[in-house]
Amino acid sequence: MTTKALAKFTAELCYEKLSAHSIEMAKKCLLDWLGIAIRGSQEKPVRIIHDVILQGDAPKANIFGSIPAKKASALNAAFINSAASHSLDFDDLHNPSIIHP
Repeated sequence: MTTKALAKFTAELCYEKLSAHSIEMAKKCLLDWLGIAIRGSQEKPVRIIHDVILQGDAPKANIFGSIPAKKASALNAAFINSAASHSLDFDDLHNPSIIHP
């Protein structure tokens, strides 16, 4: 599928057109991602990112797994949360080389 066709498909997609199976899988994927992000937020590299970025940041968006709950700018919260959500996510590795294919 070309990028243009994928973009068109995505732009025209609406919830009512999704199958029950697709909705169920999307929910499972979202819960999987959130669980990994919350647990990954406690990993040392993510804590370092968290501590560096929060110095002087404008609090607006939630940072997953921060106790007590903390906020950062939307861009920085997205960066911290994405680092956390990838820190323990190993499901698509090429095991012999330990890299993403």
